[in-house]
Amino acid sequence: MKGILLKRLQPRFIGLIREIQSKNNLTQRELAKRLGIQETHFSAILANRMPLSTTYVGSCIWGGFLTVEQIYDEQSASQKETEWWTQMRLVQRRTLEARLQRLADKFGGPDGLEAKLEALENGTICKEQNGGTTGGGDPQSTDN
Repeated sequence: MKGILLKRLQPRFIGLIREIQSKNNLTQRELAKRLGIQETHFSAILANRMPLSTTYVGSCIWGGFLTVEQIYDEQSASQKETEWWTQMRLVQRRTLEARLQRLADKFGGPDGLEAKLEALENGTICKEQNGGTTGGGDPQSTDN
């Protein structure tokens, strides 16, 4: 099945991808590989030589790099597109639920996960990992 064209969202998509690359120190090639997208197609989309489609936006949502809320303008051009965005919201929710379940399992269930989140919020995880100090030796810093 061919993707639905989302040309109107291409400038936003390009900006978000550049932001993701910068924040995660990823090259275009590395990000394309992580998303399972052919680098030549990805490059063409980012250079406006190829129109953006749901195929590529979907890969970014599935991969956890973009959310529906970040990219979707609530202005579907067709009923088919509206249905696709509805499906992507479900995918996004299921992906998040699966990630939370894996974290809960890793930390001994929901209570263990909650304890880790609280420790992260108040900076005690960083202190434990760095022998009593946080990133850079500043006891108030939570950067790591």
